[in-house]
Amino acid sequence: MNGNGNGHAVPSFEGSYIVFELTNLCNLRCKHCIQQYDIHPHTDDGGFLDPAIFYAALEDMERHGLTFHTLILFWIGEPLMHPKFAELYRFVLEFNARAKVFRKVEVHTNGNLLRPAVRDLATNDTDSIFQVWHCTIDAARPDTYVGIKGKNDFALVEANVRELVKLRAEKRSLYPKLVFQFIVHESNAAEAPDFLARWRGECESQGLDCGVAAFHPVFDRDNCVFFRQLDCLDAAEQEASNTRYVELMRSLGLVGEDRRSIVERLRSKILTPNTHTCSGFFKSPVVNWDGRVTTCTRDNEMVNVLGDLRSETFHDVWWRNQKLAAWRQQAIDGSYRDLSICQDCIIPKSANYTNMTKAEVKAYRRWSSRAV
Repeated sequence: MNGNGNGHAVPSFEGSYIVFELTNLCNLRCKHCIQQYDIHPHTDDGGFLDPAIFYAALEDMERHGLTFHTLILFWIGEPLMHPKFAELYRFVLEFNARAKVFRKVEVHTNGNLLRPAVRDLATNDTDSIFQVWHCTIDAARPDTYVGIKGKNDFALVEANVRELVKLRAEKRSLYPKLVFQFIVHESNAAEAPDFLARWRGECESQGLDCGVAAFHPVFDRDNCVFFRQLDCLDAAEQEASNTRYVELMRSLGLVGEDRRSIVERLRSKILTPNTHTCSGFFKSPVVNWDGRVTTCTRDNEMVNVLGDLRSETFHDVWWRNQKLAAWRQQAIDGSYRDLSICQDCIIPKSANYTNMTKAEVKAYRRWSSRAV
């Protein structure tokens, strides 16, 4: 039973995801990432997620009937740097064939380490889970790439991703669904049409279909060129980023009536108090590389730590946690009095945000009243 141990099923939320940071180390210094800083609490000490923590957490989810829509193997670092990445990925495929805990797995990579063995691992027909690999390239020209990524690896990354496309076509493998990601900056916006043509053309030259998407990736045409909004570290920068993003997406014909609510969200003022129910406390646990758990990828300084999987089970941290229960109630009340980093958070005004619906809040309240 999908429950908390007392017979009451925990609610299942649409768009839920769990992040496991395989490592906080990275081989690039992207200017949209905290890796650009010489000193930052998240990267002052580096390391790799202990596979035992990962295996135990997933098995605990199976034991308690817990489910998430998406498993994301990425946060601040480059996941392919983990020395046991292949072992971890194979475990996910085999585990989910039995447990059905996740509907989708995502790997986000900068492409530097997409070597032959990794490409072979990625291209498979295992149908236990929908597999998506995001290749974040962010540029159509070498000079732009260096300006954003901080390293001159453009030719290497393009070659690696091109070989991945080619291998999937040669093997005729069902997976991975490929996302060619372009995070929209002021410095690269003009290259968006060229980027689209480049990677759509690469897929089509190999007999693979490729669509294009804004706001969130879609897979109605197998693979996808995805223009992602930039989440900034500063409110003023975020307002400029939102405006730039909407204008560019309109020019590419990617803003229709079905996107009106997102566009309106991006047009809202950033520096306004958060009074809505943030979904992070319900839908998106984030596991730091050392095993500590928080509620949101924005919490890269681990301020809102809930627990530690080195000494606690995932089920206890996420569904039997009095601290989190109190925070969830504050989120429902729209009062973040004990959550300083949430009070003026800009993510709810971002395209990269998953809403918490009134029906989901009601489902949580119904469960929590019975779980006491």
